[in-house]
Amino acid sequence: MKRIPLFLASLIILLGAFFAWHTPLRGPLTDAEIEAFIANQPETGGSVWTDDAAFEAFLRNDDGRPFVMMNLMELREIAVYPEGEGPAGTVTGAEADVQYGSSVEPQLLLRGSYPLARATRHETVINSMGETVADFDTVALVRYRSRRDLIDMLSSDAFLGAEVHKWASLENTLVAPSDQEMAFGFIGYIPAFLIGGIGVVVGNAIGRRSKGGYRLWLLGFVLGAKVSKRRCNWAAKCLPFPPSIHPSGNFFLTVFELLRRFFSKKGTAHFWI
Repeated sequence: MKRIPLFLASLIILLGAFFAWHTPLRGPLTDAEIEAFIANQPETGGSVWTDDAAFEAFLRNDDGRPFVMMNLMELREIAVYPEGEGPAGTVTGAEADVQYGSSVEPQLLLRGSYPLARATRHETVINSMGETVADFDTVALVRYRSRRDLIDMLSSDAFLGAEVHKWASLENTLVAPSDQEMAFGFIGYIPAFLIGGIGVVVGNAIGRRSKGGYRLWLLGFVLGAKVSKRRCNWAAKCLPFPPSIHPSGNFFLTVFELLRRFFSKKGTAHFWI
């Protein structure tokens, strides 16, 4: 019986583990889960501004699939904390936002969720309709594996401890669950796949049993990561790891993006619920 090469077996295991992390496998929320979450919600923090009826309807209409949370934000110049809850000294809204993000990002990743994109607008507003729409200066999109993962994170001690930084940083915000309809982020990855593909071809030409072949295959992806980073350098200003995990949610593109992030330098900004 022919043995599976160690490299191939390792790749299958890694892809299987990633699939289990990235894919919702438990189905829609049950009524019992929803009732338990509602009963344990605190009367402080974001619940003060939450439309309880709309949020409950969102949970009860769960289809068990991933969704995108759209965040429109206007950050304060100076963060405003409840008395006795903020750090010592003056903290800007941007600094409070970073503090919130650094606490919440690990909680997202633990639940198969992650930021898709974040952008901060220029001072110039070309079109504006409505009295407050022009006040928003930042938009962030966060992919959640499921609504169950959302309420699990909202109920965690880590989130409840960090939530104060979020509301201290914001002057104005709109948070709305959304369905992703299109994404063209894959265009920036074309050079990476081309270079990686060349590495695979050259590696196979050298010989399947040659360590040099595998090294060239890996080198192709590393070079591709560097090219993608240069193509998407704009993202370094607003993403925690430039650029984001592939927004299309495509399984293989997201696997590649995790590899690309491994070889890229981390940025400094963060994302929200």
